[in-house]
Amino acid sequence: MSEPPAGPVPVEQAVLETFFSQLGVCSHDRAKDYVEREKESSRSAGPSWTGILAALAHLAAAEKAYHSMGFLGQKLGKGGNWVRGGNEGGNSVRWGQWGV
Repeated sequence: MSEPPAGPVPVEQAVLETFFSQLGVCSHDRAKDYVEREKESSRSAGPSWTGILAALAHLAAAEKAYHSMGFLGQKLGKGGNWVRGGNEGGNSVRWGQWGV
């Protein structure tokens, strides 16, 4: 295996490392703000990089929403496995819980 070059780290790599390390410690807002600031400061970098930064901002928001859903389940009371049940022949759908 070849070793990575010992030179300076490319800006894109540094941005990605910082973003994912912030997501790793559940700093979703900080990660989103970071890539939005980077997007504003690197407008001349090209549409591909700004598109990636926009996607990363959406990823941070989605991660925050996903993690808050777990807390919502705890606030509703019962924990457990939520399943979708319904009427196979019609449009009737209900949400229930196993073992209740």
